[in-house]
Amino acid sequence: DEARERGADLIVLGLDYKRRFGLFSLGRVIPYVIEEAPCRVVICREPMA
Repeated sequence: DEARERGADLIVLGLDYKRRFGLFSLGRVIPYVIEEAPCRVVICREPMA
């Protein structure tokens, strides 16, 4: 809703690296945003350090 109201051209989301399990977790928010976004979505992950 926020992206529509603001007329966003792009949404950028951060993705946490779960060091303990050595994998990425999308959770519930990222899939929802990808499905519902009125514009492009970029997902950035933090370095694996």
